[in-house]
Amino acid sequence: MRGEVRRFAAAVCCLALALTGSLAYAGTTGVAAQSGDAPNPCVGTMEQPADGTTLVSIQGVRFVEGEGFTKPPGMMVAFGPEGEFQYAFNGSARGRWWVYDVDPLPNGNILLASTEPGVSVAQEIDPSTGENVWLKRFDGHNGGESGFHPENVTDAHDIDIINDEELLIADKGTGHHRLLIYNRTIESVTWEWRFANHTDEFPKSGGGPYEQDWTHVNDVDKVGPGKYMASVRNFDRVVVVDRESKAIELSLGSDDDYRFMNEQHNPQYLETESGEPTILIADSLNDRVVEWTRQDGEWVMTWELVGGGLDEPRDADRLPNGNTLVVDRKGHRTMEVAPNGTVVWEVYTPWQPYDAERARIGDEPGGPTSVDMGTDESVELTNSAGYDTERIEACGQALREFAPSGSGGVLGFLGGSEEGGGFDYQGPNSTDGGNEDDGFDGTDTSPTESSSGVPTSLMVVGLIVLLVVVAGSVLLVRRE
Repeated sequence: MRGEVRRFAAAVCCLALALTGSLAYAGTTGVAAQSGDAPNPCVGTMEQPADGTTLVSIQGVRFVEGEGFTKPPGMMVAFGPEGEFQYAFNGSARGRWWVYDVDPLPNGNILLASTEPGVSVAQEIDPSTGENVWLKRFDGHNGGESGFHPENVTDAHDIDIINDEELLIADKGTGHHRLLIYNRTIESVTWEWRFANHTDEFPKSGGGPYEQDWTHVNDVDKVGPGKYMASVRNFDRVVVVDRESKAIELSLGSDDDYRFMNEQHNPQYLETESGEPTILIADSLNDRVVEWTRQDGEWVMTWELVGGGLDEPRDADRLPNGNTLVVDRKGHRTMEVAPNGTVVWEVYTPWQPYDAERARIGDEPGGPTSVDMGTDESVELTNSAGYDTERIEACGQALREFAPSGSGGVLGFLGGSEEGGGFDYQGPNSTDGGNEDDGFDGTDTSPTESSSGVPTSLMVVGLIVLLVVVAGSVLLVRRE
């Protein structure tokens, strides 16, 4: 009899161990789904891993047929080489309405542009800690008087750092319509280029309604010393202006001439090996990406990406390897596309993705032109995984769960870990400017989770069950 009881006790102990193991497994399923061990619903075509982290900004607009528009979170998401979530910024959790431009900086940090109602916000984030280095709300005012104030930037889609002190900004806000430079050291606007002062180039009768969304200037980049390229969406035009003279030195497109572009976004300036100006454009309402090169005084189309379901692309950046990183707004995806149009890397990005950058290579580093690669042709987008409503909704839900509105730092990290948040080659991060609390919510996992990813409460329950069963078995043996 005693032998039978011992065998029974051993069997019960094994059962208890199995029960403990099953509890641990049940506790890790959520983490596994978050960490990429389970299928990630946001991964599309994956022919090859990306070169490091891909940063994608998402404005935060959801449209469902029959339901209309709703406001999901605006955010910035960092995708790993195979599309896994790495870290995220939840803008809507603390009052941001839109999230726009994202720029990886040479020091390894991130510059992010977003808006609150009527106020633009710029912040530099250290991804290795998930905290702000500095934050600036452009909420200047005229005291008790109404009207324009130069330090009040109401709707900036793009904010770039151009040196240690200055921010270059495209302010499309109603009544503003300007490019400007803000000096962070003296906390003042030191340079402006106001479209209202250049009505010979941008007539009040053109673009959108003059008293409202007249220019919709949505992007500005430094393309040379004192040279700034701006995308003037409502005039279907890209211009390069000189800081000192304020003259327009280069111009592509004209109002309502849709051969060149139609309400474009985020152009990138390139040059051929022989020095010919080249502009790569997310040609939104023409549903394409297009590359124009200035040859013998004329603009010549030297590459075009069409078809494949492209639907209002928002960003297109040539990468050093010759591929192009494309953000497709209504296609709900961010893709790396080879010169022949083949998608080699793809993630789903619902809720109107706006901007994308490969973190380790910096802000729009550029790459070879189509002329230099010998790929100057029109190609069709192929090899995308495509999407349907169910898949996009699943990805959106995964993003909500990864970037919740709980308390935390500016950035939330995978599984609560801050490891791997930085880029893989930049030097030490800057710490000047303080570390003011932005109040943004992170995605750190529950404080009751163990380092192994198993919730502590489940581990405790399993251990208690094991101890009770073992103790009972011992008593049974002693009684025999």
